[in-house]
Amino acid sequence: MWLRASTLLVALAVFTSSCSRNDQYSEIYVLIEPAQTVRLTNAIKTLAHEQGLDAWETQATDDRDRTMHVVEAKGHFVKLWAQNMPINTLEDSRCAALGDAEVDPGQFVVSVEASVPLLGTARARSSMSSIKSRLKALGFRVLDHPSSCSVIGLKKG
Repeated sequence: MWLRASTLLVALAVFTSSCSRNDQYSEIYVLIEPAQTVRLTNAIKTLAHEQGLDAWETQATDDRDRTMHVVEAKGHFVKLWAQNMPINTLEDSRCAALGDAEVDPGQFVVSVEASVPLLGTARARSSMSSIKSRLKALGFRVLDHPSSCSVIGLKKG
């Protein structure tokens, strides 16, 4: 009976922790001039390595020369994911300068989360805090919430 109750409590704790997500530590948004993409993706990979994560990068370019950049890193029960922000330029007319882009070349979302609930939560929070402060120190514009698009966000200075 005791074993059954403790198993139920552990399962409930894992379920509860996997369903809750503290956005303060899980996602940030970085605004850049598109020419800074390589600098940003290299910085994210370097910072991930410093956190003990194995990182790699990929990109895909469509037939209209629009490129999605992705950085993924894993290790120590933590997963990092960074990519250009998906956008819909029809939602905000101020983003019209981006044309019919499906990804914003000047805005990236960076997320860090525990890949195993309970085991990696503290490390994920610590990693995100470090990455966020280091990106700011490197001169990147880091936000807690996304901008409609980089064209607008960069004008706000």
